[in-house]
Amino acid sequence: MLMENWEKEIILNNIDKLASLTICSSELLSKFLANRILSETDVEELEGLGDNRIKQASQLYKIVSTRRNSFSSLLEFLEETNQSGAVAVLKGIKVKPDTLDELRNLKYDKNSVLGRGSLGTVVYKGKFEDRDIAVKRMHLNIFECDQTPIDHEIKILKACDEHENIVRYLGELCEMNLKEWVADKRIEISPIEVLRQSTVGLDWLHQNKIVHRDFKPENILLSQKMNLVRVKISDFGLSRHIIDGKNYVCTLSNFGPQGWVAPEILLQVLEDGPNRGKFTIESDVFALGCVYYYVLTDGKHAFGDFIRCQTNILDDKATLKHTEVKHGCAQNLQFVKLMISMEPTLRPTCSAILCYPIFWQEDRLVKFLENIFDNEFDCYNGQEVVFEGLNCLETCMFHNKLEINTSQRMGCVIPTAFIRMQENALTLMPYHYPPTELEQTDTNEALRINDTRPSVIYVPAEILHLIV
Repeated sequence: MLMENWEKEIILNNIDKLASLTICSSELLSKFLANRILSETDVEELEGLGDNRIKQASQLYKIVSTRRNSFSSLLEFLEETNQSGAVAVLKGIKVKPDTLDELRNLKYDKNSVLGRGSLGTVVYKGKFEDRDIAVKRMHLNIFECDQTPIDHEIKILKACDEHENIVRYLGELCEMNLKEWVADKRIEISPIEVLRQSTVGLDWLHQNKIVHRDFKPENILLSQKMNLVRVKISDFGLSRHIIDGKNYVCTLSNFGPQGWVAPEILLQVLEDGPNRGKFTIESDVFALGCVYYYVLTDGKHAFGDFIRCQTNILDDKATLKHTEVKHGCAQNLQFVKLMISMEPTLRPTCSAILCYPIFWQEDRLVKFLENIFDNEFDCYNGQEVVFEGLNCLETCMFHNKLEINTSQRMGCVIPTAFIRMQENALTLMPYHYPPTELEQTDTNEALRINDTRPSVIYVPAEILHLIV
């Protein structure tokens, strides 16, 4: 059997590019000869073209395309002789026959651009069978680099395909991105829930040692099916797996979106150039903190306007303002401040962020307030902590000039108390992960800290007096 038609078509349609990236070394030719893909006559013919490297390589591909089962051997021999450019082209374009049959049902409209991604990619609105989908089109030049970005993106998307907060690899179109949602709120979902689902998705990536590296509002999508709204992380063109034994990934190209890149990355770029940034899970958390402020303030950036934000990030000059908070209590900015810390080691993990009071229901807020008031946590005087929180509440009410209900009042008091008591983590841990809940739910559910049970907790009169 000769090389399959679809494989032969790949070679012949890209033969000029392949020839320009291939060197017919004696080592490469000897591998083809040893495996009987080339005959001695073929080798002599190719060696006779040695004065014209492009013509020699072009003839090699023409001969190989006529030989049996030679495509996989071609890839193997090119890799073994370090011909990474040609390998990248072949791997980037190679598609199995059954997938080709499926893709004949895929169409997209060049006039309907949904967005533009990293590395010059364009996303179009399309159709796959009877489903609306988004189609990412990538320029062929991308495949000439040493590590093909699409290989990374497809691998990560396939690994994440079943997670509800990660966009699917094939067959999904989301209604809008976070930037569009913040502008008009066409999909009905609370801002706090948007942040929770975004954090759940990023936490899943981090638990699986994946650094996103391009986390920003345009890459956070919202999908609505019936009355169910899902927030989904997208665009994994810059994402990378962290290798065992390492805690970072290096970039050899784009170092991330302006305004959403952590200060340590910007410093590395300034010192070592744009191709030497070391991205970590903590650098993703920095971007997440900026997204939190963006959502809570209906579109403001934590480091000021577009012109100044990059400089402000480098100078550690956050512009967090209570008066800009439109959703939830302004005291939640204390958590945002932790997430955008200049020092990466001070930033919380996504798992820790999901335990923050910003996501608690009222009964949990009341229980926590009871515990600190009764001094059940040994390291602080409960009343002092509550009064400190009340001072923040007064500031919040003054700046926002809003009527704040009981739940919101507690929500203002508790962030301050919660942060002050972080040093007593061993005491707090059982409260964050109640054993009864762990027995009833899986880990992902427990991490959400999102009770929907009605409150049956008695609030002491003196505590109620403090918060009402």
